[in-house]
Amino acid sequence: MYFDQAAYLWLLVLLPLLWFFLHRHVVTGQLIRRVWGGSCDGSHLPSGWRDRSAAVLVMVGYVCLVAALSGPYLEEITENPQYQKKNLVFLLDVSPSMNTQDVWPSRLDRAKEVIREFIRGETEIVRFGLVSFSESSVILSYLTSDPENLLFYLEFLRPDRRIIYGTDIGAAVASGLQVLEKHQQSTRANPLSAQEKSVLVLLSDGEDHGESLETAMQEARDRGVVVYTIGVGTSEGGVIPLVDENGIRGYLEDGTGRRLVSNLTVETLEQIAQQTGGAFFQAASKRELELALEAILVAEREVTGYQIGPSRRDIFHYFVGLAFISQIVVMTLRF
Repeated sequence: MYFDQAAYLWLLVLLPLLWFFLHRHVVTGQLIRRVWGGSCDGSHLPSGWRDRSAAVLVMVGYVCLVAALSGPYLEEITENPQYQKKNLVFLLDVSPSMNTQDVWPSRLDRAKEVIREFIRGETEIVRFGLVSFSESSVILSYLTSDPENLLFYLEFLRPDRRIIYGTDIGAAVASGLQVLEKHQQSTRANPLSAQEKSVLVLLSDGEDHGESLETAMQEARDRGVVVYTIGVGTSEGGVIPLVDENGIRGYLEDGTGRRLVSNLTVETLEQIAQQTGGAFFQAASKRELELALEAILVAEREVTGYQIGPSRRDIFHYFVGLAFISQIVVMTLRF
């Protein structure tokens, strides 16, 4: 056992003085009881025994508190697993349907919030990339180890304001593969970087009106790239708010003026995940989005070795607890 603040242990030199006062207190109490003719205070235990036991427990409590102040801890030899480093590319749907508010404040805003928190807190991912897509796709950030680069784009990313009625998921997958291909080209001379695993994470409400999805999935399979899909939205869905370039608010409507309703479409997202070896997750809240990303990390976690070294375990709370219990027993003995 080791101590962070060993200087506090010098307080133990006061133990003899504390015992002297406690002993005098016990002796004085016994004399008073003899003068008044009482050897018991309503208990089946002799008062002298209770006084001595209480004095010992006060000493124990004092020692425990001094030990707790000294910051005791144990050093243990542990094996910490080392995980394979990974690259992750987010494919984020920014089509007008992602403005639907069945996931408050909107599907896109909630997805961006969770992605930001994930990027800031994740340590197993060494590089992030970002692709946005609607009727076409845009590579916003190639793989980078600087998370601030992605956070910058996420901060200013807005849903597509154009009145469009189609989303091309296949183009997003193709752009994600392009991001990975560029990274592979730049790291071919580095064997360690070549061993890193890369995955795509697609966040969308599942509506796909493009014609390139089958080709993109085939390319992902051929290259061994896993695509995980997260369906953001609810099966009930909601109307699609729109804000034009003049700031005028409205809703996406069909040719007859009827407001269109966007529902989460899971079939396409399930198909993508199944055919590329990934998994599909449905998320209708912030917590479900967080759990989906955590599950993806667990699914892709691969132990490459163990790092053996010392670890520290603080134990001061045990001494505090023992001191508390000892004083509770003292109160029980005295009353």
